Amino acid sequence: MKKGKKTKVINIKKNGIENIKEFKEKLLNLKMEIFSLLNNRKKTDVEKDIGDEIDDVVQTMEKEMMFDLSSNEKTILKDIENALKKIEKGNYGICELCGKKIEYKRLKHIPYARYCIECQKKQDK
Repeated sequence: MKKGKKTKVINIKKNGIENIKEFKEKLLNLKMEIFSLLNNRKKTDVEKDIGDEIDDVVQTMEKEMMFDLSSNEKTILKDIENALKKIEKGNYGICELCGKKIEYKRLKHIPYARYCIECQKKQDK
C-alpha cells in the first residue's frame, strides 16, 4: 500500500454496511434536491424548514408535488423512499432479486440502488 493513500474500511454488520448514516444522509439530500428542483420549476417560495420531523403539511405538499415530477424523477424518488425504509428495517444494501450484498462502490454512487450490478444488467436487457 502506498503512503498517503487511504483505503475505505467497512466493518461488516447484519447488512454488510457500517456507515449507514452516510447513506441515509446522502439519500435525504438527494430527496431534497429533487423537491428543490421542482420548487425552482414552479418558482414558488415555499419555506422548507422541516428539521428532524416532517409534519403532516409537508407530507401533503410532497404528495401534491409528486404529480408534477417527471417519470424519471418519480422513479428515483420512489427508490430513495424504498432505500430509506430498508435502512430502518435493517436490510439496506441487499439486492432485491438475488439477495446478495450490493457492492459499497455501487451504493456510494447510487445510494438508492435496488439491485447488484449483475441483476441490474439483467433488468436492463
